[in-house]
Amino acid sequence: MRPSSLPKKSSSTTQSLKHHSKPLGCPYGTVPIKRTSKEDLIRSRTFSESSFNNVLSRRGDIEQQSILKVAPAGQHLAILGTDKNITTPIYGVHAHINIANPTVGNDEFSSAQVWIESGPADDVNTIQAGWAVAPSLFGDNKTRFFIYWDAKPNTGCYNQICPGFVQVDKDYTVGSVIDQISVYDGPQYRMKLAIYQDRETGHWWLQAGEEDKFIGYWPNSLFAHMGNQTIQGAEFNAWGGLVKTSQSGLPSPQMGNGHFPNGDYYEACSIVNLQIMDDFNHFVNINKPGLDFDRYADRPDCYNIEDRFHSKREDQQYGFLFGGPGGANC
Repeated sequence: MRPSSLPKKSSSTTQSLKHHSKPLGCPYGTVPIKRTSKEDLIRSRTFSESSFNNVLSRRGDIEQQSILKVAPAGQHLAILGTDKNITTPIYGVHAHINIANPTVGNDEFSSAQVWIESGPADDVNTIQAGWAVAPSLFGDNKTRFFIYWDAKPNTGCYNQICPGFVQVDKDYTVGSVIDQISVYDGPQYRMKLAIYQDRETGHWWLQAGEEDKFIGYWPNSLFAHMGNQTIQGAEFNAWGGLVKTSQSGLPSPQMGNGHFPNGDYYEACSIVNLQIMDDFNHFVNINKPGLDFDRYADRPDCYNIEDRFHSKREDQQYGFLFGGPGGANC
């Protein structure tokens, strides 16, 4: 199964990037679905109830800039997000996310991801995807490909713990372990992701990997503020990192690869090839006239984000560095 309308060729060329998890190779006509145990449900519910699950509700004016309000206690962001003055709908988001395996405690969380969101602060619709390390959610300290959606009230979940996301690819599934991890000052690996709305159906599709595989979609019926053919697109998107700290006094987890951005993409985590989908179904670089984005880190002494850059390397294009070590004072 494929979307009714496909994105037109990206405005920039990119280096071939693999989806760094092992394909399952299910028979034609079938898809891989992780068996959900009682323990999975308990972990997911407990984690979701204690987590900060959208960005849009935190957006506000600080120092006369459209950036984000402080996240809930114990949860920190380092992101690049849409300025509130942008009125053009966001139809899709694209990125290459550097893959890391940060040190994370048992009841902590650390992710590198993308967000697409719409709606009032008390009723935000959100779609998210990227990689995360979350022992209390996944049961281990491995880096995993994850998705999340929420449309309130009492809806939404990570991966496929609840009905909602429809898997269509037979090789890859959300929640899978990512095998190849970037090395500090060594080989770098990235996850290629895109989420965009099929303008004919209103569904939101997830693509991943060097072959731009259609992993699955979120049906338009899930969302009141961005999912149907009457309300096209979304009002906000962001790229960056999110951490959830321990409630038991442990040091805050690392974000990214645990290093502050220092101008060197071999030494800090990066998100590059930042693009959004325009009115004509093209993914375009974020320097397009009329677009403006705000960078934000609520605890720059613990986690920070470096100004976006325009790299001459075709596999990077527009992007930024982010992350940090966390620690006892965060």
